[in-house]
Amino acid sequence: MANNRLWLVYRPTGKAVYLGKRMADGWYGVPDDVGDRIIALFQHINDHPEFSQDDMLLSMEECLVKTPFVSTDWKYKSIPEGLLNTLDLGEL
Repeated sequence: MANNRLWLVYRPTGKAVYLGKRMADGWYGVPDDVGDRIIALFQHINDHPEFSQDDMLLSMEECLVKTPFVSTDWKYKSIPEGLLNTLDLGEL
């Protein structure tokens, strides 16, 4: 059984949108405003043209997958700033 948080993260800045938690065979805890949060993340990406707009990854606790597009080594870097959080992704 798991209780693993899943995030959509913009790698260059660490800004992230919380997507929900996985528990056993289902998902729960999806924010009611997840669409607004994703829009805010895309706006944040547009506001930073110095970075690649395609540098996204999923971050999930205790995920066994090792790819450049999934990170399991993360921690909170700041408290929520509006609709976005900031994650410290460790060594990628």
